[in-house]
Parts: sequence; C-alpha cells; structure tokens
Amino acid sequence: METSKLRQEIFHYLRQGGVLLADCDTVPGLFCSARHPAAVARIRDLKKRDPHKGFIVMTAQAQALAHTGEAEKRLIDCFWPGPLTIVMPLRDRGLAPLSPDGRTIALRWPDHPFWSVFLRSYGLAVLTTSANPFDRVFADRRKTVRNRSAAGAGLYDGSAEHCLLRASEPVGWMLFDRHPRPGLSSTIVQMQAGRPVLLRAGDVRAEDIQQCLR
Repeated sequence: METSKLRQEIFHYLRQGGVLLADCDTVPGLFCSARHPAAVARIRDLKKRDPHKGFIVMTAQAQALAHTGEAEKRLIDCFWPGPLTIVMPLRDRGLAPLSPDGRTIALRWPDHPFWSVFLRSYGLAVLTTSANPFDRVFADRRKTVRNRSAAGAGLYDGSAEHCLLRASEPVGWMLFDRHPRPGLSSTIVQMQAGRPVLLRAGDVRAEDIQQCLR
C-alpha cells in the first residue's frame, strides 16, 4: 500500500476508535486516538493497567496540548522527534483522563518514518503504551511481536496473541517495519523547580538532557 494511503487509512481507523499494534522508534506498542474514550478503555483493559496511571500521548503539536515553558521548548528543540517524553502542565482539558493527576500530561513526538510524518500531517493526538502487561517489560522485542512481519511494512490483520498481551480480542491492524531499529523505552523527564527530573531512564541519557539545558 502506498505510504500516503496507508497514513490516511490509519488516521480514519484510529479516529473511529480502532486499536493498533505497531512498531515505533522505541519498543512495539499499542496505539489509539487519545480522544476516543472507548478505545482508551480498551487499551487500559488489555494492559490490565491501573486506572489511576496516566498514558503517554504522541503529538507534533505540544503547545496545543500543554503549557510549554522555556526549558520544555529547549528540550523539544533538542530531542524531538525522538525518544524523549516530556511531562508538562496540561492545557487541553479534553486529555485530563490520560493524566495521572489531572494537571500534567506526558507528551512525545517519535523519530519514526511513519509516526513522525503521520502526527505532523494529521494533528491527531495518539495514545501510546508498550505492548506488554503493565507489570512486565520486553525480554525480546522481536520474538513475540514480529513473528508475522517478514513480508515487510504494511497492514496485517491479527490479534493480540502475537504480542505479550495474549488477549482473546483482536487489536485490529498490525503495522510493522521491514527493518525495525532496536530500542529502549523513551526517557521520561519533567521540569521541577527549574531542574530536569528523570522519571524513567531510556534512550536519551540524563547527561544529554543536562547539556541541552545549559
């Protein structure tokens, strides 16, 4: 399928409440529209996720969703698109259900050939979470998720039995890369009292964050 048509197909699928299993620039994940309550609830159920725990939202338009201070803008300039998630004060109250405290939101713009262009082109806020139960991490990101992707990038009709969730309900489409890049989870950082606080270690190193803010 032509890439532009693929992006359009995924856009309509997510906007209508679909759940997607796909590669990203970090680890394989589950994705849905951040503004579709039923899709969000479905992912929360698949993950067996604590209802009080927030989600990361992918966007290319951080300033529309969050209040970005000078430090956050510098981090965006340094690392976006890329594997850095920034926790910022929430601006768009429609995303409050995805926040752990109703006041902040975790945002990132991935450095991935599909997602980077998709988010910039369509402006959709996309919920993302790793495709594993909330209490497990990936031991081998390829064994469980990629055993059906040998044909290359494209849409694959499949179910969550092909990832660590082992759910009985289909997730809908699967979108895989021909040559996936190995990766860790995204680094999560939040500015607190003028200093960057690392909430989760990942692909972006703490020293690189410090260097960016000097």
